[in-house]
Amino acid sequence: MKIGIVAPIWYPIPPLGYGGIELVVSLLTEELVDRGNEVTLFASGDSNTKAELVPTFPQAPSEKIGQVYPDLMHALTAYLYEKNFDVIHDHSGMIGPTLGYFSSQPILHTLHGPATEESKRLYRLLSPRIYFNSISKYQQKCYGDLNWAANVYNAIDLRNYPYSATKEDYLLFLGRM
Repeated sequence: MKIGIVAPIWYPIPPLGYGGIELVVSLLTEELVDRGNEVTLFASGDSNTKAELVPTFPQAPSEKIGQVYPDLMHALTAYLYEKNFDVIHDHSGMIGPTLGYFSSQPILHTLHGPATEESKRLYRLLSPRIYFNSISKYQQKCYGDLNWAANVYNAIDLRNYPYSATKEDYLLFLGRM
């Protein structure tokens, strides 16, 4: 299968420090490649992947996070390649799936953020032509009736968290507070 993956542009893939979504995108991308798919990753040029990398910017524009221009140019670059893929899996913000609405290819957008009134309104408009993936059943409930493809929890690499039958004196919390 030929898959285009649109990562957020703000940090390299995988992230060097902060970057939860970027880590999830990295794990997904590498696993899809390992399973024999032809994967193209749209990310910053300082990313490291086994997939074909198409960079919009040579380095992640972290200092410009939240600005429209880097996000717009990144999503536009990815969707200009749309005909090369069987499916595009978009992990960007609101601009990516909005451009994807006009694509002739199937678009899957993973929702990584909270269900704000603005995001719910936008995604309801896009829902007839975009497939959505939630990262929790609660998120799916908060967003309501969208064109849901699935609920897939965020990935982790279990090799980084080996099982131990002996408990230690700490609590590990993995999530958002």
